[in-house]
Amino acid sequence: MFHSQIDRPEHLQMVSYSRSQVLLFLLTFLKNAGRPNRIHDAAAKALLEYIQRSPWVYQDEMALFLEEEWDIRVNRSTISRFLKKNRLRNKRGQRIGHTQSQALRIALQA
Repeated sequence: MFHSQIDRPEHLQMVSYSRSQVLLFLLTFLKNAGRPNRIHDAAAKALLEYIQRSPWVYQDEMALFLEEEWDIRVNRSTISRFLKKNRLRNKRGQRIGHTQSQALRIALQA
């Protein structure tokens, strides 16, 4: 027997065992608790690919993409939280970058 089990009466050992089991269950349950995400995993993956193909896309266009492709209606704030969760930024420089010519940029630098 372990030293801690010798000092405690048997009914207290059972209580501590049960308490640890309950805490473990609650921790795993609370991790998945709450409202389910409106943008499910497949739609999130598709949206990330869409953003990668066209990094200049606006948040309202992302919401329109989700509505047309996945029949998911979301607010712009939901898109903003999604971008923050995935550590993406929608900066102005990324949006206008597609309109600039790489050849002209090289010519100006030379």
